[in-house]
Amino acid sequence: MSPRLAFQQLTQPFTAAQLIALSVGFFALLNPLGGALSSACFPFYRQMSRKDRAGWATRVPAFVHAVGMAYLSYAAFFEERLWTNPWHGSCESMKSTILVSLGYMLYDTLNEVRCVLTCPKYKATADMMTHHVVTAVCMLAYLNQVNTRGWEWSFSSLTSLMLGTEITTPLLNLLWMLRKAGLGEHWSAKATGLAIMVGFVIFRVGVQAWQSYTVLLQPDAPVRALWDDAYQKQHGIPRDTLQAAIAISTILLVLNSYWLTLMVRKALDLFGFTKGVSANSKSLKDHDY
Repeated sequence: MSPRLAFQQLTQPFTAAQLIALSVGFFALLNPLGGALSSACFPFYRQMSRKDRAGWATRVPAFVHAVGMAYLSYAAFFEERLWTNPWHGSCESMKSTILVSLGYMLYDTLNEVRCVLTCPKYKATADMMTHHVVTAVCMLAYLNQVNTRGWEWSFSSLTSLMLGTEITTPLLNLLWMLRKAGLGEHWSAKATGLAIMVGFVIFRVGVQAWQSYTVLLQPDAPVRALWDDAYQKQHGIPRDTLQAAIAISTILLVLNSYWLTLMVRKALDLFGFTKGVSANSKSLKDHDY
Protein backbone atom coordinates (compact mmCIF):
# COMPACT_ATOMS: atom_id res chain seq x y z
CA MET A 1 0.00 0.00 0.00
CA SER A 2 1.32 3.41 -0.96
CA PRO A 3 1.75 6.12 1.71
CA ARG A 4 -1.03 8.10 -0.01
CA LEU A 5 -3.54 5.26 0.37
CA ALA A 6 -2.38 4.69 3.96
CA PHE A 7 -3.04 8.37 4.65
CA GLN A 8 -6.50 8.02 3.10
CA GLN A 9 -7.34 5.06 5.36
CA LEU A 10 -5.92 6.83 8.44
CA THR A 11 -8.07 9.93 7.92
CA GLN A 12 -11.23 8.14 6.73
CA PRO A 13 -12.87 7.71 10.20
CA PHE A 14 -12.82 11.46 10.89
CA THR A 15 -15.39 14.03 9.86
CA ALA A 16 -14.29 17.13 7.94
CA ALA A 17 -14.49 19.33 11.06
CA GLN A 18 -12.52 16.81 13.12
CA LEU A 19 -9.80 16.52 10.49
CA ILE A 20 -9.42 20.30 10.22
CA ALA A 21 -9.27 20.61 14.02
CA LEU A 22 -6.66 17.84 14.29
CA SER A 23 -4.62 19.53 11.57
CA VAL A 24 -4.72 22.90 13.38
CA GLY A 25 -3.64 21.24 16.62
CA PHE A 26 -0.83 19.27 14.97
CA PHE A 27 0.72 22.28 13.25
CA ALA A 28 0.21 24.49 16.31
CA LEU A 29 2.19 21.93 18.34
CA LEU A 30 5.00 21.86 15.79
CA ASN A 31 5.60 25.61 16.18
CA PRO A 32 6.87 25.65 19.82
CA LEU A 33 8.42 22.21 19.38
CA GLY A 34 10.45 23.48 16.41
CA GLY A 35 11.57 26.52 18.39
CA ALA A 36 12.60 24.40 21.40
CA LEU A 37 14.57 21.93 19.27
CA SER A 38 16.27 24.76 17.37
CA SER A 39 17.26 26.43 20.64
CA ALA A 40 18.77 23.17 21.88
CA CYS A 41 20.60 22.34 18.64
CA PHE A 42 21.73 25.70 17.23
CA PRO A 43 23.59 28.18 19.47
CA PHE A 44 23.04 31.01 16.98
CA TYR A 45 19.26 30.59 17.36
CA ARG A 46 19.48 31.84 20.94
CA GLN A 47 21.23 35.00 19.71
CA MET A 48 18.52 35.84 17.19
CA SER A 49 15.99 38.61 17.72
CA ARG A 50 12.53 37.79 18.98
CA LYS A 51 11.13 38.54 15.53
CA ASP A 52 13.52 36.12 13.83
CA ARG A 53 12.94 33.38 16.41
CA ALA A 54 9.21 33.71 15.76
CA GLY A 55 9.82 33.51 12.01
CA TRP A 56 12.10 30.48 12.43
CA ALA A 57 9.59 28.57 14.55
CA THR A 58 6.83 29.37 12.05
CA ARG A 59 8.83 27.76 9.27
CA VAL A 60 8.98 24.35 10.94
CA PRO A 61 5.25 23.54 10.47
CA ALA A 62 5.39 25.27 7.06
CA PHE A 63 8.16 22.87 6.02
CA VAL A 64 6.26 19.78 7.23
CA HIS A 65 3.02 20.93 5.56
CA ALA A 66 4.73 21.66 2.25
CA VAL A 67 6.53 18.31 2.06
CA GLY A 68 3.39 16.36 2.98
CA MET A 69 1.02 18.22 0.65
CA ALA A 70 3.43 18.14 -2.29
CA TYR A 71 3.88 14.38 -1.96
CA LEU A 72 0.18 13.59 -1.50
CA SER A 73 -0.84 15.86 -4.37
CA TYR A 74 1.64 14.60 -6.94
CA ALA A 75 1.12 11.00 -5.83
CA ALA A 76 -2.61 11.44 -6.46
CA PHE A 77 -1.98 13.15 -9.80
CA PHE A 78 0.20 10.34 -11.14
CA GLU A 79 -1.25 7.27 -9.39
CA GLU A 80 -4.81 8.20 -10.35
CA ARG A 81 -3.71 9.48 -13.80
CA LEU A 82 -5.68 12.67 -13.23
CA TRP A 83 -4.16 14.39 -16.26
CA THR A 84 -6.18 12.06 -18.51
CA ASN A 85 -9.39 13.75 -17.31
CA PRO A 86 -8.53 17.19 -15.91
CA TRP A 87 -12.16 18.21 -15.34
CA HIS A 88 -13.92 15.10 -14.01
CA GLY A 89 -11.18 13.04 -12.34
CA SER A 90 -12.10 11.37 -9.03
CA CYS A 91 -9.66 10.99 -6.14
CA GLU A 92 -10.90 10.29 -2.61
CA SER A 93 -7.53 11.01 -0.98
CA MET A 94 -7.62 14.58 -2.31
CA LYS A 95 -10.52 15.38 0.02
CA SER A 96 -8.51 14.41 3.11
CA THR A 97 -5.42 16.16 1.77
CA ILE A 98 -7.35 19.38 1.28
CA LEU A 99 -8.93 19.21 4.74
CA VAL A 100 -5.50 18.84 6.36
CA SER A 101 -4.18 21.72 4.28
CA LEU A 102 -7.19 23.83 5.24
CA GLY A 103 -6.29 23.20 8.86
CA TYR A 104 -2.76 24.40 8.18
CA MET A 105 -4.01 27.56 6.43
CA LEU A 106 -6.23 28.32 9.42
CA TYR A 107 -3.38 27.68 11.86
CA ASP A 108 -0.90 29.78 9.86
CA THR A 109 -3.30 32.71 9.52
CA LEU A 110 -4.00 32.71 13.27
CA ASN A 111 -0.29 32.33 13.98
CA GLU A 112 0.52 35.33 11.77
CA VAL A 113 -2.01 37.41 13.70
CA ARG A 114 -0.51 36.21 17.01
CA CYS A 115 3.02 37.10 15.89
CA VAL A 116 1.95 40.57 14.78
CA LEU A 117 0.19 41.23 18.08
CA THR A 118 2.95 39.87 20.33
CA CYS A 119 6.02 41.00 18.37
CA PRO A 120 5.81 44.63 17.14
CA LYS A 121 8.59 44.17 14.55
CA TYR A 122 6.97 41.12 12.97
CA LYS A 123 5.25 41.88 9.66
CA ALA A 124 2.66 39.76 7.89
CA THR A 125 2.85 40.37 4.13
CA ALA A 126 -0.35 41.21 2.27
CA ASP A 127 0.51 38.96 -0.68
CA MET A 128 0.95 35.91 1.58
CA MET A 129 -2.37 36.59 3.32
CA THR A 130 -3.99 36.94 -0.11
CA HIS A 131 -2.46 33.61 -1.10
CA HIS A 132 -3.90 31.94 2.00
CA VAL A 133 -7.37 33.38 1.47
CA VAL A 134 -7.50 32.51 -2.24
CA THR A 135 -6.17 29.00 -1.62
CA ALA A 136 -8.69 28.40 1.16
CA VAL A 137 -11.54 29.60 -1.06
CA CYS A 138 -10.36 27.25 -3.79
CA MET A 139 -10.28 24.32 -1.36
CA LEU A 140 -13.77 25.09 -0.04
CA ALA A 141 -15.14 25.43 -3.57
CA TYR A 142 -13.62 22.06 -4.48
CA LEU A 143 -15.06 20.34 -1.40
CA ASN A 144 -18.49 21.90 -2.01
CA GLN A 145 -18.44 20.76 -5.63
CA VAL A 146 -17.50 17.18 -4.75
CA ASN A 147 -19.95 16.90 -1.83
CA THR A 148 -22.95 18.39 -3.64
CA ARG A 149 -22.45 17.41 -7.28
CA GLY A 150 -20.02 14.50 -7.27
CA TRP A 151 -16.77 14.19 -9.17
CA GLU A 152 -18.05 15.52 -12.48
CA TRP A 153 -16.51 18.96 -13.09
CA SER A 154 -14.55 18.65 -9.82
CA PHE A 155 -11.30 19.83 -11.50
CA SER A 156 -9.38 17.32 -9.33
CA SER A 157 -6.25 17.47 -11.49
CA LEU A 158 -6.08 21.26 -11.23
CA THR A 159 -6.62 21.12 -7.47
CA SER A 160 -3.89 18.51 -6.98
CA LEU A 161 -1.43 20.55 -9.04
CA MET A 162 -2.31 23.69 -7.11
CA LEU A 163 -1.41 21.96 -3.84
CA GLY A 164 1.62 20.41 -5.51
CA THR A 165 3.15 23.85 -5.97
CA GLU A 166 4.04 23.63 -2.27
CA ILE A 167 7.05 21.62 -3.43
CA THR A 168 9.05 24.87 -3.59
CA THR A 169 8.20 25.99 -0.03
CA PRO A 170 10.80 23.84 1.83
CA LEU A 171 13.55 25.45 -0.26
CA LEU A 172 12.18 28.93 0.50
CA ASN A 173 12.28 28.14 4.21
CA LEU A 174 15.78 26.68 3.93
CA LEU A 175 17.09 29.79 2.20
CA TRP A 176 15.58 32.04 4.87
CA MET A 177 17.16 29.90 7.61
CA LEU A 178 20.57 29.92 5.91
CA ARG A 179 20.45 33.71 5.78
CA LYS A 180 19.52 33.97 9.46
CA ALA A 181 22.31 31.53 10.31
CA GLY A 182 24.83 33.86 8.66
CA LEU A 183 25.29 31.72 5.54
CA GLY A 184 23.57 34.04 3.08
CA GLU A 185 26.71 34.31 0.94
CA HIS A 186 27.61 30.61 1.19
CA TRP A 187 27.45 28.43 -1.92
CA SER A 188 24.63 26.42 -0.32
CA ALA A 189 22.45 29.54 -0.14
CA LYS A 190 23.20 30.40 -3.77
CA ALA A 191 22.43 26.83 -4.88
CA THR A 192 19.19 26.87 -2.90
CA GLY A 193 18.21 30.23 -4.43
CA LEU A 194 18.82 28.87 -7.92
CA ALA A 195 16.78 25.73 -7.17
CA ILE A 196 13.94 27.92 -5.90
CA MET A 197 13.81 29.92 -9.13
CA VAL A 198 13.87 26.77 -11.27
CA GLY A 199 11.17 25.23 -9.09
CA PHE A 200 9.03 28.35 -9.31
CA VAL A 201 9.30 28.46 -13.10
CA ILE A 202 8.33 24.79 -13.41
CA PHE A 203 5.91 24.06 -10.57
CA ARG A 204 4.27 27.41 -9.92
CA VAL A 205 4.32 29.61 -13.02
CA GLY A 206 4.49 26.73 -15.51
CA VAL A 207 1.86 24.59 -13.82
CA GLN A 208 -0.43 27.59 -13.27
CA ALA A 209 -0.08 28.52 -16.93
CA TRP A 210 -1.01 24.94 -17.91
CA GLN A 211 -4.03 25.16 -15.63
CA SER A 212 -5.14 28.38 -17.28
CA TYR A 213 -4.68 26.81 -20.72
CA THR A 214 -6.72 23.77 -19.68
CA VAL A 215 -9.62 25.87 -18.44
CA LEU A 216 -9.49 28.76 -20.89
CA LEU A 217 -7.64 28.19 -24.14
CA GLN A 218 -7.62 24.63 -25.44
CA PRO A 219 -10.26 23.79 -28.11
CA ASP A 220 -12.60 21.92 -25.74
CA ALA A 221 -11.98 24.22 -22.78
CA PRO A 222 -15.08 24.54 -20.57
CA VAL A 223 -14.80 28.35 -20.51
CA ARG A 224 -17.05 28.33 -23.57
CA ALA A 225 -19.93 27.47 -21.25
CA LEU A 226 -19.86 31.00 -19.85
CA TRP A 227 -21.47 32.44 -23.00
CA ASP A 228 -22.72 29.41 -24.94
CA ASP A 229 -25.94 28.21 -23.30
CA ALA A 230 -26.30 25.21 -25.61
CA TYR A 231 -22.74 24.05 -24.87
CA GLN A 232 -23.29 24.58 -21.15
CA LYS A 233 -26.48 22.51 -21.12
CA GLN A 234 -25.02 19.80 -23.34
CA HIS A 235 -22.08 19.18 -21.00
CA GLY A 236 -23.76 20.11 -17.71
CA ILE A 237 -21.00 22.51 -16.74
CA PRO A 238 -21.79 24.38 -13.48
CA ARG A 239 -21.04 28.01 -14.25
CA ASP A 240 -20.34 28.97 -10.64
CA THR A 241 -17.68 26.27 -10.33
CA LEU A 242 -16.18 27.29 -13.66
CA GLN A 243 -16.08 30.97 -12.68
CA ALA A 244 -14.35 30.06 -9.40
CA ALA A 245 -11.77 27.91 -11.21
CA ILE A 246 -10.98 30.72 -13.65
CA ALA A 247 -10.73 33.41 -10.97
CA ILE A 248 -8.59 31.33 -8.63
CA SER A 249 -6.24 30.11 -11.37
CA THR A 250 -5.75 33.69 -12.59
CA ILE A 251 -5.09 35.15 -9.13
CA LEU A 252 -2.60 32.42 -8.22
CA LEU A 253 -0.81 32.78 -11.57
CA VAL A 254 -0.42 36.53 -10.97
CA LEU A 255 0.80 35.99 -7.39
CA ASN A 256 3.33 33.33 -8.37
CA SER A 257 4.60 35.42 -11.28
CA TYR A 258 5.02 38.39 -8.91
CA TRP A 259 6.99 36.25 -6.43
CA LEU A 260 9.16 34.96 -9.26
CA THR A 261 10.12 38.53 -10.24
CA LEU A 262 11.11 39.18 -6.61
CA MET A 263 13.31 36.10 -6.63
CA VAL A 264 14.99 36.97 -9.93
CA ARG A 265 15.83 40.45 -8.64
CA LYS A 266 17.11 39.01 -5.35
CA ALA A 267 19.20 36.45 -7.24
CA LEU A 268 20.79 39.19 -9.34
CA ASP A 269 21.80 40.90 -6.12
CA LEU A 270 22.97 37.63 -4.51
CA PHE A 271 25.20 36.69 -7.43
CA GLY A 272 26.67 40.20 -7.65
CA PHE A 273 24.94 41.42 -10.81
CA THR A 274 23.73 44.49 -8.95
CA LYS A 275 25.78 46.76 -6.76
CA GLY A 276 24.87 47.82 -3.25
CA VAL A 277 21.59 47.31 -1.51
CA SER A 278 18.79 49.35 -3.04
CA ALA A 279 15.48 50.00 -1.41
CA ASN A 280 14.00 47.19 -3.50
CA SER A 281 16.68 44.65 -2.62
CA LYS A 282 16.25 45.43 1.06
CA SER A 283 12.57 44.64 0.81
CA LEU A 284 13.43 41.46 -1.09
CA LYS A 285 15.84 40.42 1.63
CA ASP A 286 13.13 40.71 4.26
CA HIS A 287 10.39 39.23 2.08
CA ASP A 288 9.21 35.83 3.26
CA TYR A 289 7.57 34.83 -0.06
